[in-house]
Amino acid sequence: AIVKGVRERYDGERRNPYDECECGHHYARALSSWSLLLALSGFHYSAPERRMGFAPRLRPRNFRCFWSSGSGWGIFQQQVKGGRQLAKICVIYGALDLDILKLEWVATPRVPRTVSCQAGLDEREASPRVELKGRTLRIRFPSSLHIEPGQQLWVELR
Repeated sequence: AIVKGVRERYDGERRNPYDECECGHHYARALSSWSLLLALSGFHYSAPERRMGFAPRLRPRNFRCFWSSGSGWGIFQQQVKGGRQLAKICVIYGALDLDILKLEWVATPRVPRTVSCQAGLDEREASPRVELKGRTLRIRFPSSLHIEPGQQLWVELR
């Protein structure tokens, strides 16, 4: 409702369509839209720490969004069925180096008992160390993952 109201206010007839005063009177429409993506996906990324995370706020049981970092971009998907939560990070362009993945556990009120991962095209198994703090899972891989275009990281939580 807030986004719809702002978009309707800056329609080009009554106000400058490229200026949203809520964003500091700059050509900020693209930046304000980007903020929405970050807020709804819960996406964060740190290149120095090789850490990426998602905490979807909109339909977390069946979620899909775009992500980008300084070295690449792709798609994140999350599906929850029963007591199983499946997250998939696909690299479409560039590459992604990852040591830590943070996800919000939404499948059940119980703590997940098993975590399995597959990374890259060779389907090599990664045995991560998992820490749970509140509803946030911190998944640390035993060695850095390097994911190329066309490759993906699958994480299944049960």
